[in-house]
Amino acid sequence: MPPLLPWQVLEGPLNIYKKACAEHGHQSDIVYIRPVYIDEDEKQIRKEVEQALLNFLAFNASPVESIQTEEKKAELRAKGYGFYASGALESLTKLTYDEIVEQEIGFIGTPEKVVRQGPRA
Repeated sequence: MPPLLPWQVLEGPLNIYKKACAEHGHQSDIVYIRPVYIDEDEKQIRKEVEQALLNFLAFNASPVESIQTEEKKAELRAKGYGFYASGALESLTKLTYDEIVEQEIGFIGTPEKVVRQGPRA
């Protein structure tokens, strides 16, 4: 799974995939990638992680700079890669640190907080 989308966005499609696999006798195979940072001190976490997390999102969104023309976006949509022409990646670069943590794009916090985040099964 891409490391950039909030868990809430991924949970529904993943459940559909897991259910379809089970119904057809297949085992699901999911790799779930997330930036993770754990520490006991929330202020220290933010000090050490905030800029790196913002840079991570900016770096992952940077390839879309090369597909800004409508012609290139139409080509991506036609080939089944409409997500990359949708503006979703660029919108991630506008999120604040707090929004990134709230949306669980990164599992960031104390051990107790991180254990409660993301996939539950």
